Amino acid sequence: MNTILVRPFTVLFLCFLCLQCFTPLWLSADDHGHDEGEAQQAEVNNKNTIVGKWKTIDDTSGKAKALIDVYEQDGKIYGRIVRLFPDAGDEKDPVCRKCTDERKDQKIIGMLILKDLEQRNNDWFHGNILDPENGKVYRCKIRLEQDQLKVRGYVLIFSRTQTWYRAEESLPGKD
Repeated sequence: MNTILVRPFTVLFLCFLCLQCFTPLWLSADDHGHDEGEAQQAEVNNKNTIVGKWKTIDDTSGKAKALIDVYEQDGKIYGRIVRLFPDAGDEKDPVCRKCTDERKDQKIIGMLILKDLEQRNNDWFHGNILDPENGKVYRCKIRLEQDQLKVRGYVLIFSRTQTWYRAEESLPGKD
C-alpha cells in the first residue's frame, strides 16, 4: 500500500527535476518584462559578442588551461583550441586518446571542441562541447556576461558550468 503512495510522489519529484534541467538556463531580458531598448543597451554594455579568444581555467588548480578561438560560421558558433598551457611534465602536443568520434587520436591543439551553437536572444543553445581530457561530448549552453562566458555542459539532469575569460588581444607569443 505504501508503494502506491510513494510512486506518485516519486514521479512528481522526477518531473520537477526534469523541468528544472530543461528550463532555459537563463531567461532573456524580454522574459523578465524589460523592454527591447533595455535589452539592446545591456548587449552593448556586454560587448555583445562571444567571438574571439577565451581562456579556460582548470577547476581544481585555478591555472590557465587552454586558449579557445570562438568564431561564427554560417550563423552558428564554433570553438577551436589554439593553445594549451601545460604544467611541467605534461605532454607539449597531446592527442585525444579518449575521444570516441572522428577526433580520436587527433592533436588537441587545433581541435574543434565547440560545435553548432545557435543564438537565441543573449544565449547560445543546441550545440555541443567536447572535453578532450575524458573524450566525452556534452550538450552545451553559453551565455555572455560582460567579459566572461558561462559555458554549461550537460547530460540529462547532470550539468557543470565553467567560466571562460576573454583573452587579452595582445597575448605575446601566446597565439
